[in-house]
Amino acid sequence: MNIINLLEDSYLQEHKERRKSTSWHPSGVSECVRKLYYKRTNTEESDPIEAGALMKMAFGTALHEDFQKRLTKELEKLGCINIQSEYEITHNDLSLGQDPIHGYIDMVWKDKTEWVGCEFKTSYGRGVVDVKKNGPKKEHLEQIFLYLELANVHFSRFYLVYVARDNNYRTEFLLDQRPVSRNLTWCCNGTPVRIRLADLMNRFIDVKKCVDAKTVPDRPYITAIKQGQLVRQFVKLGHTYKSDWQCSYCNYQTHCWKDEVKKYEMGDNSERFKESISGRDDSNAC
Repeated sequence: MNIINLLEDSYLQEHKERRKSTSWHPSGVSECVRKLYYKRTNTEESDPIEAGALMKMAFGTALHEDFQKRLTKELEKLGCINIQSEYEITHNDLSLGQDPIHGYIDMVWKDKTEWVGCEFKTSYGRGVVDVKKNGPKKEHLEQIFLYLELANVHFSRFYLVYVARDNNYRTEFLLDQRPVSRNLTWCCNGTPVRIRLADLMNRFIDVKKCVDAKTVPDRPYITAIKQGQLVRQFVKLGHTYKSDWQCSYCNYQTHCWKDEVKKYEMGDNSERFKESISGRDDSNAC
């Protein structure tokens, strides 16, 4: 008997079971459309996540649960009511077929007459320093925006809290509605959020159309290939060609790029970087 192996098997099996979900998840609205396509078509992961990474994610989950328990007690002291953890969101849209948009908000509660929401994000210290300096990750704001628009309660404000798992560095952001050009607009720490519900819904709808047509969507990102190998980066004539991180950390990277890898067995894909119009947007949404 090997205890570590037993633990690793448990994490991997649990991850495998979670992949069977058929819902559209708000947390995945910002993912690569090709990755979403592979998920929807139950494509086998060519680069499955390792048990060690799942353990790190479990640390974040444990923090979430502890925060929920502690914040519940503090909110009760303040007289808040209807305090709920893992508040369920389900939204059906005819354009997405039978599968709903489904997810869970970390916490919701009622402060007097106003509904309030809160989402926790755990990362490492450098990541939290970055969001404190540059604002929340756009993908996190897009996830929350779906919550704000699709929940069956009307939120007056919503908190986004970041905590580092390694050094406990932490920061938070407040989303609320403020008058902008005579219209109430969701703002993040006072800055208007540049996100539209229609754009988010269309991402899911476009993937659904591709699935129905059995047509793999175009890649919005690019990875570096040299001598038939997927690499993080390579240098040519003094210029660095670097893979988009979305590809480097994708569980479908090898499968997605297998044709291109074969094409560049004797060279590199530097010219593809010049041709590619990357779909990534690393800017902040507020």
